[in-house]
Formats: sequence, C-alpha cells, structure tokens
Amino acid sequence: MKLDRIANIAVILVAIAFIGATIYDRVLPRSRKPTPPMSLMGKTLPLPGSATRGASATLVLFVSPACHFCTESMPFYGRLAALRPSGSKSFRLLAATAAGSVSDEEGRQYMASHGVAVDEVAQVSFPDVGIVATPTLALLDSSGRVAHSWTGKLSDELENDVIKSIRELCADCKGE
Repeated sequence: MKLDRIANIAVILVAIAFIGATIYDRVLPRSRKPTPPMSLMGKTLPLPGSATRGASATLVLFVSPACHFCTESMPFYGRLAALRPSGSKSFRLLAATAAGSVSDEEGRQYMASHGVAVDEVAQVSFPDVGIVATPTLALLDSSGRVAHSWTGKLSDELENDVIKSIRELCADCKGE
C-alpha cells in the first residue's frame, strides 16, 4: 500500500515536470542570445550570380517580415548600409528572404520601409543554405565564402563584432 502511494506520487511529479517543461518551451520567449550557425563557416552560399561580384565583402541578411527580431534589428542594418563607400562596390549588402515566403519586391519594400538600402533582394531556400533561424547575418569574403556569421537579435558587443569583421574585409568602408 505504501509502495503504491509512493509510485503514484512519483508518476504525478514526472507528469507535472513534463507538462511544465512543455509549457516553458512553447509559451515563454526563448533566449535572445544568438547562437552562431557553425555549419555556415567556409561555405559558398548559392546566391544570385551578381550578389558578390567585385566586392571584397558581402553581407547577406537572412530575414523574414514575420520575424520580430528581424524588425527590431533594422536600425542596426541601416547603420551597416551606411558603412558602404559612396560609389564603391567593395561592400555589398544583400537581403535574402525564404523562397516562396514573399516576392523580391515585397522583400525590397520591407527593407525600404525600415530605411535599409540594400543592393539586392533575393529569395533563397533557407534549408538548402543551412539557415535555421532569422535573422542570420553571413559575411562573405571576396571569393563568396562565409567568413563570419551571426544569428538572432545581436547584443551591442556582437553588433560591434559585425562592424569590425566588415572593416577587416573592406578597407574603404566608412566609420559609423
């Protein structure tokens, strides 16, 4: 009898823990700490042919209009766009949306509505590229390989890391 009571209590506690973990995982907001998608490092991304042509650095912003972290990050992306030297093609900024989610024109309007001037908007199959979350930023070198990547809403420290990494690849990029 006492053993049955202990077993029943144990089953109830396990059920409560499982339900609590499920609610916590699905209802409460996830951590805003970005996790770098290591699988992108060194990859050549399948982007439109003109995306990296002639640039010593290309920053690809993998975004979604439905992603509130993307929208919250737009002021930072505007500052990144301002790094581009006037008339120079040494640093390109590309916005990539998930294939089939929005048209290129809708993607362009989304970026423009937040004051972010990009060189190009393209639709990309996120799973084929290895993108698991938005926003993801991928900094490509002159050969089109991913030199650095960041995922999520970035802290001030990581935003500074993005700017520093761009300047390492693009000698004539402006200061903020």
